[in-house]
Amino acid sequence: GKFYRFSEFLSASIRLIRSIRVLFFCSKGVLSMPVLENAHALVVGIANYQFVRGLSASVLKDSMDIYKTLIDPEACAYPQKNVTLLQNEKATGAALRDALAFLAAKTDGNSIVTIYLSSHGGRIEEGPHRG
Repeated sequence: GKFYRFSEFLSASIRLIRSIRVLFFCSKGVLSMPVLENAHALVVGIANYQFVRGLSASVLKDSMDIYKTLIDPEACAYPQKNVTLLQNEKATGAALRDALAFLAAKTDGNSIVTIYLSSHGGRIEEGPHRG
């Protein structure tokens, strides 16, 4: 199969979404998607770690681009109140657990749920945080 850089994948996805939304017109003739009231998302971007060298700012940009695309009424039309964005120091273990619990409580079998993580793994070779 073909492998694409994330930005190329995102651009292609946005183009596909925009071509699909042509099917939806509001009464004034302006393109719009119906709001997906039962669509929910958790978007996480972590570039700065406590014990690992920081990552490129593109990690945070990717997560922000996904967040903006999800809440864009002309793209995915997720209600903004249903999309949680956690970046860097706000993406703590406790915050992630809380956000996942919130998703579990607010969604059902008919919900659309998106979980997106932009980050990178690393290995600490020495010291008490080795692993």
